[in-house]
Amino acid sequence: MPDPANAWIAMTPIAEGGRAALLRRLAAVGEVIFVLLALTLLARVLFSLLGLTDADAYLFPEQGEADFRGAAGAEASWHALRYGLAFLVVALIGWVRHRRRLASYGVSLGARSPQQLIQHGLVLYAVAHLPSVLLSLADQAFDLGPGLPFWRLMEEVPWDADFWLFMAVSSFLVVPLVEEFMARGYLLGRLRESFSPGGALVVMGVLFAVAHTQYHRADLLSVGNLLTLVYGSVLWGYAVYRTGSLIPPIIAHALVNIPLMPALEPYLLLVMVITVLVARRQIYESARDLGQLFTRTQDWGQVLSVCLLLVAFGATLRIPNAPYLWLLAFVALFLVSLRTHSRWSSGEVSYPLH
Repeated sequence: MPDPANAWIAMTPIAEGGRAALLRRLAAVGEVIFVLLALTLLARVLFSLLGLTDADAYLFPEQGEADFRGAAGAEASWHALRYGLAFLVVALIGWVRHRRRLASYGVSLGARSPQQLIQHGLVLYAVAHLPSVLLSLADQAFDLGPGLPFWRLMEEVPWDADFWLFMAVSSFLVVPLVEEFMARGYLLGRLRESFSPGGALVVMGVLFAVAHTQYHRADLLSVGNLLTLVYGSVLWGYAVYRTGSLIPPIIAHALVNIPLMPALEPYLLLVMVITVLVARRQIYESARDLGQLFTRTQDWGQVLSVCLLLVAFGATLRIPNAPYLWLLAFVALFLVSLRTHSRWSSGEVSYPLH
């Protein structure tokens, strides 16, 4: 069971309805999207002004072969700029709202030992990534969609040291650390102030999937990847809820992002099934607790309204000037959020552990 010392778990589920409650929930979503979207757009502008080159220019040059070492440097510069700005703004918001400890963002062992958190992360990987592996195997058998350009590139290039350097920077080493801090640390914690635990997990899962714009395409493979992202993101968020630490989702995220040759995926599936069977008691207990969490959720109507807004946001991002129009809306919601009373701003709760 989740540790009772986890103050985020102990928070009373929010059951009030009405326009004011919906506005508070929209404001919470508006704040986190404003932080993510506005800072990404600002980072893009600064990236261009500094004369830096995008990683795609190295991966897909007009002439010659892919330069993975150059792409790794470009990706490192992009992450440093994008997430450096994001961490700075999140720290400022946290300072204003009295969320000033790293444990407030899940940077903690919680009440578990490192060994327990690592074990939790490995089991989480098997349970959360299993549908993605099945989807990949189905795609190999039935060709569900064209896939991403980078996936096709991976089939054509040698997996040498430069390739693994790029993947470490862009996929399985750096990205899990920064994305989990933003998604399961800041974003999920902020949503928890205005939603019930189950509602916060669902909204976070949908938002995490919407943020992966590379899958915003109308084919079975892309839609399947979006659905598995929602599923996996909810489980990763629940792992933080259960343990009070970001370590399990960081481990699961890193393992998910390690590239694997398609011929090895059936063996990976076998390992994952064995892991699930060995840890079936732990998985059953977690599934039962998560089911009870959703059963107690009383704000499903407003959760659905917010999720539909997020879907509309993701579906229109490729329309010219649409990101800037959405940005104006999220600026307004961000300003409302700053005036909204929350457990965080009042100092009534520290997420996830005291």
